[in-house]
Amino acid sequence: MPAKSSRLLPGRLRFLAPARLCAAALASVLLTTLLAPAPAGALALRVPAQTPLVTDVPVEVSATDPPGVGLLFQDGTLVRSMMLAPSAPATFSAVTLAPGTHRLRLVLRSRRGLVSSPVAVVSAWGTPPAPRSMTPVHAGLYPKCVTLPVFVGVGAERLTTLVNGKAVWTSALVPPVALPVALTLPSGVDEIELRAENPLETSSTRYRMTRPTWPVPGNCTVGSGFGMRWGRMHKGIDIHAPYGASVVAAAPGKVIWARYLTSYGALVMIDHGGGMTTYYAHLSRIDVKMGQQVKMGQHVGDVGSAGGAAHLHFQLFVNADNDNPDMYRRVNSGTPVDPYPYVRP
Repeated sequence: MPAKSSRLLPGRLRFLAPARLCAAALASVLLTTLLAPAPAGALALRVPAQTPLVTDVPVEVSATDPPGVGLLFQDGTLVRSMMLAPSAPATFSAVTLAPGTHRLRLVLRSRRGLVSSPVAVVSAWGTPPAPRSMTPVHAGLYPKCVTLPVFVGVGAERLTTLVNGKAVWTSALVPPVALPVALTLPSGVDEIELRAENPLETSSTRYRMTRPTWPVPGNCTVGSGFGMRWGRMHKGIDIHAPYGASVVAAAPGKVIWARYLTSYGALVMIDHGGGMTTYYAHLSRIDVKMGQQVKMGQHVGDVGSAGGAAHLHFQLFVNADNDNPDMYRRVNSGTPVDPYPYVRP
C-alpha cells in the first residue's frame, strides 16, 4: 500500500517528503535540548518570592558555563539582557514589575547554544493607596452600628479594620474594589483605622468617631420613642427614671443653654461640634453653666418630671445653628433625629 501511494506523487516530491519529516523531527529535538533547564544550581535567578515593584534580580552562573549573553524573560517577554561570565556575580538592576504574580526565566546564549534556568515565580507589590470611606466622615456623633462603604485601590491584598488599635475585621480582596465595612462602636471617642496591606507594604487612613453614652446611667426604660405621638411629632425619647436620678452628658462638648425654656422646663443643651446638639429636658436641677466645657459622662443635672411622670426628655439635633448669637434661635435649629441608635446600650 505505501509503495502504491508513492507512485502517485511526482518524481521530485517522492524524495522531498521524507526529508522534510526528518528535518522537522530534528529541529524539535534540537530545540528541546537547547532550551532544557540547566542542572540544579548551575544557572539560576536568586530573586525572593515577594518583591517590590522595582527590584534587583541577582543571577547565578556556574563555573562550567561559558561566557555569553544573559536574557531575562518576564512572562515570556524579553525585558533585559547583559553579558555574563562563569562564576562572576551579576545582577539585573532595577527591574520594573507590575503588581501581581510573574514568571521570570534566565536564558544564557553562548557558543554552546542556549541554556535556560528554572522558572522563578515572584509576587510583586508596591505601597497600596490608603483605603478611604466613600462617604464623608466628619467630627461629630455616630450611632452604635455604623457601615462605611470603603474603596481599596490596586496594590492591596487584604483590608483590616481596627477600633482603638484592635483588629475587629479582616478580609482578603482583589482590588480595586468597594465594599461595606460594618462597625460596632463602643461608647466614647474611638479611633477607626482602615489598613490596606500586601506582603511588603501597608498604608492606612484614620478617623475619629464619637459614639454617645446613655444619658441616665442605670435607667434604660424608654417610655415614648421618637416619632409621631398624639398627632404631633415627638422629637426625642422619654427615659423613665426615679425623680432626682443623675443625668450625664452623652458626649463631650460645650454647654450652650442651661436654664428654663417654655415646654422643655429646665433644659441643658450641649454643642458637640459638627452641628450636633443634645437636649436634656424636664430637669429638676441644673448643675452646669452656659459656656462650660463638659466631658462624656459628666453630671449635668437631675431627672425631673412632666405630665405626672418622672423622666428625662432627650433629643439629638443635626445641622444645628449653634453659632447663632441669638440664643433663642438656636433652640430647635437643625433636624431632629432619633437619638436611640446613638446611645442605646
